[in-house]
Amino acid sequence: MKKVLLLGDSIRQNYEYVVKENLADQADVIFTNDNNRFSVFMLRYLGEWIDALTESKPETIDIIHFNCGLWDVVRLSNEDTTLVSLPEYKRYLERIYNRLRFLCPNSIILAAETTSVIEPGMDVSRGIGIRKNEDIIRFNDCLRDFCQRKNIPRPGALYDLTMSAPADYRSDNVHFDTEKGRRMLGNYVAEYIRRYL
Repeated sequence: MKKVLLLGDSIRQNYEYVVKENLADQADVIFTNDNNRFSVFMLRYLGEWIDALTESKPETIDIIHFNCGLWDVVRLSNEDTTLVSLPEYKRYLERIYNRLRFLCPNSIILAAETTSVIEPGMDVSRGIGIRKNEDIIRFNDCLRDFCQRKNIPRPGALYDLTMSAPADYRSDNVHFDTEKGRRMLGNYVAEYIRRYL
């Protein structure tokens, strides 16, 4: 049976169990309990997560599916720029890819776009900041260009999927932690991964 590793932020946490359930006949789907947050955090902990999930046998992973971006695009409440700049994001994608290639040289690497938000994203009164779909679109364009250059399959189109999702699929302005939202994302991601099993 194939082994599939899911990496990503809280959106991945929303869909991970649906993907596991959908692919149970073909793959052992594994994932961290941790929210993988933004790109530099993912880069930092890849080795530890992969070692822990594979009992230090990263060669057992056949497919890696990752997403990161929602934390990268946040504009902190006292700033008018994204937490991670677009050139930095591009560099981190490169470094994440190189790290995954180093750790799991035989794996197929797949990516997913960052999902849309209902602006301003999280509750601004909490002092976190905002997210803008225009930033997400720019970061997704960067991801698609990166995948094309690296000959990685075109990323899963989670942005368009979530833009057209009914309001009751969302649990807040960012997440899809509802039965309908989890199913929508999980079914999509599972079918996307299934093409490469």
